[in-house]
Amino acid sequence: MDDPKNVYTNFSKYLNTDVDHKPLDVPDFLKCAISDELMQDPVVIQSGHTYERAMITKHFQMSGAFDPITRQEVDPSVMIPNHMLKKASENFLS
Repeated sequence: MDDPKNVYTNFSKYLNTDVDHKPLDVPDFLKCAISDELMQDPVVIQSGHTYERAMITKHFQMSGAFDPITRQEVDPSVMIPNHMLKKASENFLS
């Protein structure tokens, strides 16, 4: 598994700008619904929605164990890595 700090470093330089320092036009399906930023560690929760792991964890800690979009109660310990979306994010940046 990749070192989280290394993954963040690799992605962070691309999160907000492209090579010419213009904002990237990130497709909506690659953005976290909470942060509206490119997901680097996407996880699926029980509701079936995908979020950035750090963002949904923070949401659970601050607001409770429910999906922020559907308001459906969920088990905050159940987060499944979304490998396909992570690969799509990596491909978008390459």
